[in-house]
Amino acid sequence: MYVHFDPTATRAFTARILRRFIGGPLALIAVILVSLPVLMQEIRDQNITHIAVAVFVLVFTGIIIQTFIADMLENNDRKPLSKNNAACLLTFDALRYMSTRTRTAYEFMDAILRTNRAAFVLNEMGLEKNRLATLMKPELENEKIVLILGEASANMERFSAKRIDAGILIFTLFQRKGVMEDLLNSLGMSLSDLEMIVKWEQYHSAVWRHDKWWSPGGLVRIFSGVGQGWVTGFNDDLDTITKDLSQNILYQGKKKVTIHLDKIKDALQILERKSQHNIIVTGDEGSGKESFIKNIAYQLRLAESKNGYQYTHVLVLQAEDLLSGAKDPDKFMLSALKRAEKQGRYILIIQNLGLFIESGDAAVRGVLGKFLQSPKINIIGIANTRDYHSRIKIDSALDAQFEKITLEPTSAPDTMPVLMEEYFSIQDKEKAHVTYKALKAIVELADRYIQKGSFPGKAIDLLHDTVSYAKTNKSAYVTEEIVREMVSVRAKMDISKESNTQREALQNLESSMQEMIVGQHHAITAVSNALKRAGVDISTKDKPIGTFLFLGPTGVGKTQTAKALAKAYFGKADAMIRLDMNEYSNEDSVNAIIGSTDPRYPSEGFLTRQVQDKPFSLILLDEIEKADKKVLNLFLQILDEGHLIDGQGVKTNFRNTIIIATSNAGAQFISTLIKEKKDADKSAFKKLLLDELIKTGSYSPEFLNRFDDVILYYPLTKDETVKVASLMVKFVIKNILEEKGIAIQVEDDAVAAIADKGYSPEFGAREMKRAITDTLETYVADQFLTGDIKRGDTVVVTKQGLGL
Repeated sequence: MYVHFDPTATRAFTARILRRFIGGPLALIAVILVSLPVLMQEIRDQNITHIAVAVFVLVFTGIIIQTFIADMLENNDRKPLSKNNAACLLTFDALRYMSTRTRTAYEFMDAILRTNRAAFVLNEMGLEKNRLATLMKPELENEKIVLILGEASANMERFSAKRIDAGILIFTLFQRKGVMEDLLNSLGMSLSDLEMIVKWEQYHSAVWRHDKWWSPGGLVRIFSGVGQGWVTGFNDDLDTITKDLSQNILYQGKKKVTIHLDKIKDALQILERKSQHNIIVTGDEGSGKESFIKNIAYQLRLAESKNGYQYTHVLVLQAEDLLSGAKDPDKFMLSALKRAEKQGRYILIIQNLGLFIESGDAAVRGVLGKFLQSPKINIIGIANTRDYHSRIKIDSALDAQFEKITLEPTSAPDTMPVLMEEYFSIQDKEKAHVTYKALKAIVELADRYIQKGSFPGKAIDLLHDTVSYAKTNKSAYVTEEIVREMVSVRAKMDISKESNTQREALQNLESSMQEMIVGQHHAITAVSNALKRAGVDISTKDKPIGTFLFLGPTGVGKTQTAKALAKAYFGKADAMIRLDMNEYSNEDSVNAIIGSTDPRYPSEGFLTRQVQDKPFSLILLDEIEKADKKVLNLFLQILDEGHLIDGQGVKTNFRNTIIIATSNAGAQFISTLIKEKKDADKSAFKKLLLDELIKTGSYSPEFLNRFDDVILYYPLTKDETVKVASLMVKFVIKNILEEKGIAIQVEDDAVAAIADKGYSPEFGAREMKRAITDTLETYVADQFLTGDIKRGDTVVVTKQGLGL
């Protein structure tokens, strides 16, 4: 079958001609020439009625013609005029700039790139039109149009499209190998990313296209609310303390993105009950509770409109107006709701239900309790998780009258559509272009670095903050780099990809840690590798940055490694949360970690509160073998899922933490084995130790496998002991200089003598610390007490002076 390309033989071309004629200067001149004599005569006769009728007929005729063009000629759902004409496969928008002079595939694509829909796709890609046009010219200037249209038609099913639009053509172009593939890679994008951009452009075009005021949709939106009060009756008292959420909700824009669909279905079923038909909606801040209520109102009104049922009024209680504006809030509320019962069906939304109950007196709570039993009034309360547990659940009688619906935070993939819809809603107002990569970065970085709130709320907040930040900095585009700058401000740490400081810190991590730790090279390497992966977003995102179990005798550097890590990765030594697990050795210790689960006696847990306050921290679980099994189970959840739910139902994110558990379990086994097999392979040595720990019941295989790595710390050698002594001596010297202003010089043979005195295979560096305290620190203290030294002096410490 012969296929050709003729844009003039399409409905879209006819529509263009008609619009140019109707909206052009010739049509305007013709209307003026015809109507002016009649208008002048009517003015002379002072017959205003005829003029008004004429204007109405003229406007009405224009609306009819415009509607005919839009529905019959520009409607992409209409069947194509010809299968032989490839131009009939194109949407009206794609044909807008075509002409009979469009001959080659390059001229065709150049016309496509001039459309608004193509501009949308290129903006989201962060790609300039001229750059694309220059690169595609050698590829397309000698190619026939039907060839690229043939390739594009193969993608119609992928995009569930009846016609080929600008987005599909751009996607088809970038499917080609060579220059187009290289260009896409240079933008840091994949074909999957481009596919998502095209799909969202199609959604934007279908849903966010504003109806003209004179169109049927525009007229319905303008006059939709007229007369509703006459039909359902007025309730002045209720109107003063509530806001109508359902009025005009069907005409405030199509709702294509809806989250928590299963919970919406549950809520609608509960609301249809004759009794036990009240709901309390709980969830963390940002989980979408208010949007959930709006979606319920929308679905209710949509179903009632389709079935011809009486409308349900969904009203949001203005609690402040009621409690502070009315003389007797309880009587006012009682009167308003009694009248509402007689007028039809009402749903009353109470935001911050826990606070409302706490702020109102017993009389107001009594009125609320009365209408919880009303068959014609449903009450939906909203409460965040903490308020529900501390203010509502403690009143079992009140709690029992509500069906509880808990909204979980949306996943990152489900958050992306919500975020894009929010972007579309503010795009015109803010005059900002947010690239697709920037939107992806908002979701990924908010998930990783912003602890307050949950999805989708915290992503939406970050979008608004980033757009404002870009406008302040006079940037026309919101890019991934700008998003990272904004997240750096919010998270109070530099996560910019261009941060040379962070790059250098990660590159030099192993060497900088080695300066603070003697020996144990294998441990430092394992930990530093985990941090490097996290630094470039390679590590698993749903778990902590790194989790390690350090096994070995006391005093060999396990805790020192943790301190070095905190300083090297988080930038400060105090970015560490330390738990002495000896203090969590009984069942009740669970409450100390996550807080009380009894709503009558709410309390915050130590660990969850600390991580909420310092999300970027190293958590040190010292001597974990001493913890109760129930406490260990809590940490298994953290190691597996990267979060912990506290006693009040609040989820705490541990994904920005490094978790190190230390244990002396097997220390004697290590010492004995080293004496017997000094030259044993370390991997074989590790296997023997782990088998021994499992055999003796110290740890289960499930527990050991939860960690990213189990790292053995070996007893220090004699040479390593001297290095430890040197580091400790330097630390003491530094403190004395800073605090007392006295310079201390310790001779090498004195350091060696201290090392000999403090060497202990059993107690490691701890015994060395005692030796330094007993010798060097005591010697300096004696010099102070005798008055032999003062600020500004230099003291040389010898082996003989220390009595060694």
